[in-house]
Parts: sequence; C-alpha cells; structure tokens
Amino acid sequence: MPFKSLTIIFLLTLLFKAQSQNVSIAALQMNVFYVGIDNPVRIAVENVPTKNLIIEITEGKITPQKDEPGVYIVHLTSPGSVAIRVRQKLGKDRSKLLSEQKFRVKRIPDPVVTLGGHLRGGFVNSNAIRSTPGLVAILENTDFEARFSIKQFKVITCQNGDIIEIENEGPVFNKKVRNLLDSSKSGDALYFEDIIVISPNSQPQKVEPLRFMIDGYISHT
Repeated sequence: MPFKSLTIIFLLTLLFKAQSQNVSIAALQMNVFYVGIDNPVRIAVENVPTKNLIIEITEGKITPQKDEPGVYIVHLTSPGSVAIRVRQKLGKDRSKLLSEQKFRVKRIPDPVVTLGGHLRGGFVNSNAIRSTPGLVAILENTDFEARFSIKQFKVITCQNGDIIEIENEGPVFNKKVRNLLDSSKSGDALYFEDIIVISPNSQPQKVEPLRFMIDGYISHT
C-alpha cells in the first residue's frame, strides 16, 4: 500500500470518553494530512466492531481498506482543515456521534534540487563537479518526509564560444553529460534547467533550476 513507503510513521493517538467508550483516531503522519496523496488513519472504538461504525469526513474522501480492518485512507484536494467523525450504527437510519477530530491539511512542499545532495548553486570547483554522480531532490523545513525522484533535466554551458545543451533522463548523469562536466574548467558556467521531478503523488512537477560557476580546479595531490 502507498502509505507503507512513508519513512516517518509518528503515531498520534487521541483518546477520549464518549458514552463510556474509548474512541481512537490514529493519524500516521503527525496529525497532518497532505493534499494529493494517501493519508492513512486507524480508527477503533472499544467494544464496537468496525462493521457497526460510520466514518465521515467533512471534505475529500475517506475509504476503508479491505485488507486491514480499521484502517482508512484519506484523500484531499485542497489545504485547510477537515474533521473526521465517528458514528455508531443504532439501527435503520439511526446512529449516534461518538467522536469528532480535526486535522490540518497541507500541500506537499516543493523540493530543492541539489547537485549530489548538497550543492545548490553558486561557485564550485571542478573536483566537486567531477565527483558528483547526479541530481538529488530534497525537502527542507518541513515535518513531512517523502521521496521526490528526478525525471529529467537539461544541462547548458558554453565552451569555446559554443552553446551546448544536453538532455538527461533520470537523476544520474548520462555519458554525454558526464563527459561535458568532466571537461569543465575555471570560468565555465553550468546551468541545470527544465528540471522535472516526480512527486509522492506520482505527478510531474517543474522545479527551480541550478546554476554554477566553475571557479578553479583544486588538486588532491
């Protein structure tokens, strides 16, 4: 299931009494839902089987998982806040509200694309460029962890008065890009443009370019 790939599973369980019953709504992502991805929650009521519960949400959709009783997937389309309501069936067209819990809804933040996971543009020496295998997308200043994959990008530079453009599929530099970077020298400008990443909700997304200036070769010998 998609939510099992999330690297942070912080279980925030809210317990309270409702008609002498313990109701548990457990969010698996720090009490925050995110737009466009599967947000798992676990709901249980003391002494009440799942089949006798009615689960509602004020916005979006909440869907039970057939292979995991008590687990539901929340899917939302806009940021803000939502409430999950848990009701118990009492008979035909009758139910009682056991609990209601609000959750914040956020957009997945845009990633920052780096050279090798740490270089973000500016002046760089040739050794750093030559030892880097490719581009890496990372998230900063957020409580959400997710994997963004690099789908494609373009490398642009000028050598001997000629503009050179090379397209690259995936995060790892292809042979043409590798040769171009290995031949870079002091004073060369390198531009990583038209960078497309794939977000956790499997959607392509264009992100900010990377721009470097080679400021000299530093020998290790």
